[in-house]
Amino acid sequence: MAIMFSMMPATMFVVIGFFILFTATKGQGFISRFGQILAIWIFIIAISIIIHGTYITFTGKCPMMGEKCPMIQWMKYGEIPAQN
Repeated sequence: MAIMFSMMPATMFVVIGFFILFTATKGQGFISRFGQILAIWIFIIAISIIIHGTYITFTGKCPMMGEKCPMIQWMKYGEIPAQN
């Protein structure tokens, strides 16, 4: 589940990274080098978002799948327990 939710920000970061990389090729000197480094850093962030989403999904540590969530209890046990 977290894999799907991690795709949106990762895609956003990749698009921004490509835009920065494209504009860095138009610059000269320090601006060009800084743009390339910034684009690589943004790509690393996008990859880490996907890796963390995958880890959360496969280890079962997803906060939306907790035992206290009434929807999850309904799916597991067939009834929603009484809330005190």
